[in-house]
Amino acid sequence: MRAHIRSHTGEQPFTCDTCGKSFTQSQQLKVHIRTHTGEKPYICEICQRRFSDKGNYKRHMFIHSGKKPFACDICEKCFAKKYNLKVHQRTHTEEQPYLCFTCDERFTQLIDLSNHMASSHPENTDICIECGIGFADIIFEDHERVHADERPYSCGICNKHFKNRSSLIRHEKIHSEVKPYVCNICEKGFTQNFNLQKHQRIKHPIPSQI
Repeated sequence: MRAHIRSHTGEQPFTCDTCGKSFTQSQQLKVHIRTHTGEKPYICEICQRRFSDKGNYKRHMFIHSGKKPFACDICEKCFAKKYNLKVHQRTHTEEQPYLCFTCDERFTQLIDLSNHMASSHPENTDICIECGIGFADIIFEDHERVHADERPYSCGICNKHFKNRSSLIRHEKIHSEVKPYVCNICEKGFTQNFNLQKHQRIKHPIPSQI
């Protein structure tokens, strides 16, 4: 209960002795410390891949199950991971959320930005010891939260928490009356392009989709 209350108050009493970074829960600090020690206690018995966080280990094991529960609402292609579905959906929306802060080039996938940083701006790149992906200095801290499950960005309206600022900005559009994506058939507005495409597929399917 105390840990939950801290998610609202912003209190972070658990501090890393190595880098001074603070956390809301002791477990978050424990996982974070492994980014310094390199410890990865969770091992996949099938492929021997190691993980520092139990949640990442469980998500990885799902790959070996063969199940693909996450389906695209537009083309119905299925995926084992929700993240892979999210990346795939960008092929429909043409969204490029990953920005290189050095040259302003944008990318659809994080791995594409990582490869770009490593080849074009190696002097500004940090490597995550958990997943081996390189990141620009300015976004490396946001990426570390993926492994620690830290959510420092909170919505001022509903207090929902997010791991990075871009996710918070997308969420805040839900509360806004601004709906820039408008259906050209029924003129219904949406806050995100993906929701517009989903609406058009369900409400106004073209003959090939019926």
